[in-house]
Amino acid sequence: MDFLNEGKEIMLLPRSSFLEITHLINPGVPGDECFFIKANAAVNLAQYSVLLGLLTEGSIIPYTNFHLWLGDVYVEENTQILIFTGKGQRRYTKTMDGHPMIVMFWGLDKTIFNDGNHLPVLVQIGSISLPPKHPLQLAKPQ
Repeated sequence: MDFLNEGKEIMLLPRSSFLEITHLINPGVPGDECFFIKANAAVNLAQYSVLLGLLTEGSIIPYTNFHLWLGDVYVEENTQILIFTGKGQRRYTKTMDGHPMIVMFWGLDKTIFNDGNHLPVLVQIGSISLPPKHPLQLAKPQ
């Protein structure tokens, strides 16, 4: 279980068993800052996002303005996902041992894992709510 702290309330969340962040590489190095996610089972990445989190005393506080959706892509077990925080084009390749690998880019202008307290947080999306097809139009006060 991990602690996700937003304000005063603490949520206990289970760790993802399908995907896991395995390495944070070159934190704070422009162009090279990245992290690896490994697929422990076949899964659709559409259910997952990565957030920037601030590590505090035993909990993680998510930043609401740093979010990366992994996209509607089905991956096999042992697929490696390498995510650079900078800009670039998504590509599909293989690891040196022949496993599938996806290289993604967050598209940020600056590095974000500079101090050891800022970490990538992998989140599984559990449900969704959308507004109605025709939003309400409220009358403006006269």
